[in-house]
Amino acid sequence: VTPGGNGVGVSKQLADWPSVTDGFLDMGGQKARILSAPGSRTTGASPQLLVHGLGGSSVTWVEVMEGLSEHGPVVAVDLPGFGRTPVADDDPLTIEGYVAFVLAVADAFTLHGNSMGGLIGTLLAADHPDRVNRLVLVSPALPPRSPLGLLRPSRATISGMLPVAVSSLTALALGAVGLAGPGLDARRNRAMLKLIYPDPDGVDRAVL
Repeated sequence: VTPGGNGVGVSKQLADWPSVTDGFLDMGGQKARILSAPGSRTTGASPQLLVHGLGGSSVTWVEVMEGLSEHGPVVAVDLPGFGRTPVADDDPLTIEGYVAFVLAVADAFTLHGNSMGGLIGTLLAADHPDRVNRLVLVSPALPPRSPLGLLRPSRATISGMLPVAVSSLTALALGAVGLAGPGLDARRNRAMLKLIYPDPDGVDRAVL
C-alpha cells in the first residue's frame, strides 16, 4: 500500500516473521502502527490493506501476510486505541471514525476485514467504491437483516461473550474484597482469546 502523502517511520523486521516489518505511518502528525510485507509480484498487483477486529490488532494477521504478499504488497494497520496506535484527543472512536481513518491510510486497495474490520470494510466499500478494488470479509460483524435480530443474539455470540462477561463480573466482585488473583486474570484472558481464535492453545506463542 502506498499511503497518499504519508511518511513511513523507521521499521524493523519481526524475528519470527522475517518477511514482515513493523513500523509507523506519519499521518499528518498522528502515528499509526503498521505491519507490512512487500509483494512478490512487480506489476499489476493490487496493494492489500488488512483491518483487524474488536480487541485485536495488526498482529492477528501476521501469520497470513507472507502468503498474501504473493498477490501484492500487504499492510496491516492498528486502528486508533488498538495495538500500538495511540488515540489522539480528537479521534472519534466510532465505526464511522475508523472508516475515515482507513481512508486516510491508503489510496486504492484490496481490503481484508476481520470481524469489526469487516464491518468497517463493508461500509467503506459501500460509500467509496472507487477506493476498494476488492473486498475480502473474514467473519464480518455485520448487523442482522432485521432489527429484531438485535433482541435475539445468535448462540455463537452468547457462547463467545458469556465467559468474558462472567469472568469480568467475578473479577470485579473479588477485586472489591481484595481476593482477585492471577488465576482469574488468566481465565479472563483465555475467554478473550477464544473470541479471536477457535483454539487458543494452538496459537503460536510468538503471536500472543
